Amino acid sequence: MSDARIKYILGLDLGVASVGWALGPCDYSQISEETLKMGSRIFDPGTDGNKIEEGKDESRNKQRRQARGVRRNIWRRRRRAVKLFNILQNACLLPSTPCHTPEARQTLFNALDVDLKKRYFPNADRVTSQTFLYKLRAMALDRELDSDAVGRIFYALGQRRGFLSNKKTEPEDEGKDPDLGKVKGDIANLEKAIQESGSRTLGEYFSKLDPEEIGSRIRARYVGRQAYKDEFEKIWEAQRQFRPDVYPDALKEKIFKGIFFQRPLKSQKFLVSKCDLEPSCRCIAKGDPLFQEFRYWHRVLDMTVFDPQEGRERPLTREEQDIIVNMLEDAEQVKFDDMREALGKPKKKKNLKDWKFNFELDAESADKVIIGNKTRARIRKAFKSTSAAQPGVADLDRIAAEILFYDVDSALALKLRQLYPTMSEETAFELSKVRLEPDYGSLSRKAINRILPLMKEKRVPFATARKELYGEELLERAAGKAVDLLAPVADALGAVRNPTVTRALTETRKVVNAIIRRYGKPEFIRVELARDLKRGRKEREEIFKSNKDREKERKVAEAKIRETMGYGKDEKITGRDVLKYRLWLECDGVCPYTGKEIPLRTLFSKESPVDIEHIIPFSISLDDSFGNKTLCYADEN
Repeated sequence: MSDARIKYILGLDLGVASVGWALGPCDYSQISEETLKMGSRIFDPGTDGNKIEEGKDESRNKQRRQARGVRRNIWRRRRRAVKLFNILQNACLLPSTPCHTPEARQTLFNALDVDLKKRYFPNADRVTSQTFLYKLRAMALDRELDSDAVGRIFYALGQRRGFLSNKKTEPEDEGKDPDLGKVKGDIANLEKAIQESGSRTLGEYFSKLDPEEIGSRIRARYVGRQAYKDEFEKIWEAQRQFRPDVYPDALKEKIFKGIFFQRPLKSQKFLVSKCDLEPSCRCIAKGDPLFQEFRYWHRVLDMTVFDPQEGRERPLTREEQDIIVNMLEDAEQVKFDDMREALGKPKKKKNLKDWKFNFELDAESADKVIIGNKTRARIRKAFKSTSAAQPGVADLDRIAAEILFYDVDSALALKLRQLYPTMSEETAFELSKVRLEPDYGSLSRKAINRILPLMKEKRVPFATARKELYGEELLERAAGKAVDLLAPVADALGAVRNPTVTRALTETRKVVNAIIRRYGKPEFIRVELARDLKRGRKEREEIFKSNKDREKERKVAEAKIRETMGYGKDEKITGRDVLKYRLWLECDGVCPYTGKEIPLRTLFSKESPVDIEHIIPFSISLDDSFGNKTLCYADEN
């Protein structure tokens, strides 16, 4: 193999921690021990943790990043405290003693707390340092307090200003995050408790609690940011009634910002990938109504049905497509049974020879639904909840664009009222709470605007429309794209943000370059890619859980078969036996074609009269998945 003139094929097997390679001559007559070469390169994965397939690996930078985040938060908290302290001192709401260190400020507040406690609660033996400020905050709602007492309250609000999330997540995603779900659940429970107690503010509610009675610290709970904002407003208005000259609007705005300002998250839109069809454009947001419409048209045009009258699988007619599209436009998702009913077919599949959509056989459609236009459906739902008139499609899309643009709910509500002066405050509030799909699609708005009209008017599938509009352009782009094998992966492929992929591709580059230096350039390169390599952490975790669930189902099936047939531990249970048992459970132990009962012992007997049957014949569908199989008696088959 030392002769570089031999034309050879290079095979690569890429994994998360290894690259296997083998090469041999293109001409089979030249194959020999000398011309066949192989090897492997083992390396540490791009992430820490030995459970990559379970989705439990972690970035190597995680520990350093978390420590940096803690340092940054501590610095910002101290800086915010200094700013608020200076604002209150300059407004004569705190003693004018110079305090240039945290220790000096703490000394000042300790002395002030002792003085305020003696001043306002001289005979209250049970007013402790823990409950003193809460009672002072409740008192501020009804009577005039000295300036230093009000300043002490505002500084306390700045120290504990409540939880505010910058994430705009879908309702179903909040349930998947146990930490976020607990925080928001506790906040909701606290708001309910405040209302039931008749308290006007959070401080007034806390002032009624006794740590000894509740068995825990008063502060040992999650509080939302809005509760503190509401209390600030009520205390300010109450004190302003007594001394309006001391509490002007300009000072209120300055103190409010000093307490509650939170910097927005840095925009990450520069990380959005570029469109394959329009390289100069970035991909469209999934929550955009245009993407939503494109997605369900893509699905409908790829949809086929098994028609029992014709005895074959056929595409939907134009009229059937229109009916389903109208359903998907008005709903977040539509069940296959509902689509069948809208087309005038039996809703319940008593007989498996009835209409059956091809996507019902897809394992990814196990929930038996097709996703519709979630964006427009959720906005319509918000209008409906306030009994407001439903807007037109153009207004729906304009509102969706504003929801995608704004991160702060209050700012979004204000913008919507500016755009639509007749919109009620209640409707604007409900719209500000609408959550759209996160993430981005794989195409840009420009590409979808070119492809979608062709799909809707000529009813051609996406693949055909893409080929018609971009076929030659894609071929030219691929032919003219030269890859420098000596260039780093980041330069050749752009922003690849998966550390596992980056590390694997970097090691592959080293292997290929070493082979080229020794044996010359190959005529062909054939790559086998590990499935775990291209998947994200979340997807790998879901697949692992799904595999674990299937493994548990298999063990339950094996135990049931052994119990029914009286098999011993040494008796082998085949995969086909497990498949039979799963199909038996799915059809409730009844042959779906004849309606005859299938006893479990009969199913696993040596001369069983029951067969595994393809619902849509394999010769037509080439579908050997679980969704296309059932049980039936052999004579009927």
